[in-house]
Amino acid sequence: MEFEHWTPEMYAYAQEHTYIMSALYGILRPSDSMQQYRLDMTHKIVTNEKTIQYWAPHINKHLEKESLIINLASKEFTSALTHPHIITLDFLDQKDGDYKRINTYVKMARGKMYQAIIRARAKTVEDITKITFDGYLFSPKDSTATTLVFKR
Repeated sequence: MEFEHWTPEMYAYAQEHTYIMSALYGILRPSDSMQQYRLDMTHKIVTNEKTIQYWAPHINKHLEKESLIINLASKEFTSALTHPHIITLDFLDQKDGDYKRINTYVKMARGKMYQAIIRARAKTVEDITKITFDGYLFSPKDSTATTLVFKR
């Protein structure tokens, strides 16, 4: 991320509006300190359950006070969420005449979309649908009530 270009207002907005799901720490805020680690939600932990089974109730309890969740997490992390008002952002690239989800590009697009949301201080779903970057445009035709699709 290009944090060196962020203003103090952008940092404050991110701190107030961002939750980060971690397989080791649960829910974090952008300014929370953490150690580097390699663990995902499919690893089994001491209780012989997958980390996702351990963290899901804690994450959902923490998020229940939010009226809307804009989700940029991977499917692995998203599967832990049960919030009734989640909108997931998805990114498709044209390849061989068809639109496809290309994992490497999707990961990069999530990060760039996050930065664009912070930069725009987006507050509504409509604000997010107006965001464009790297050739990605909102596709109303391919979107649903729970998934906003951006294509390039």
